[in-house]
Amino acid sequence: MKKVNFNQSILDLEKRPINVSATQVLSMKDIVSNAICLHKGNKHNSVKLLDLALKIYNAKGDLEIDDSDFSLIKNIISNSETTVLIKGQIEKYLGDVEAKK
Repeated sequence: MKKVNFNQSILDLEKRPINVSATQVLSMKDIVSNAICLHKGNKHNSVKLLDLALKIYNAKGDLEIDDSDFSLIKNIISNSETTVLIKGQIEKYLGDVEAKK
């Protein structure tokens, strides 16, 4: 099991949160949950993926994610079609989580 918290802001190059609107900041949970929903892999159960995306999106704090779901999230993010600025921050965070044994 891994403990993750995707409620972190995505930052610009000057380490400022990126705003989506006047009142909303772009967070890792937005990117990760949407990447899971956009995933087109036929090997995975769609209901399970939707449940995982909703669990991440609705989380208010730390989540316990089992190792197989954690690996799946890492794989989906690494294969997503997002920018290096966003993907890099999420991959770095996931790497840091994985390094904590």
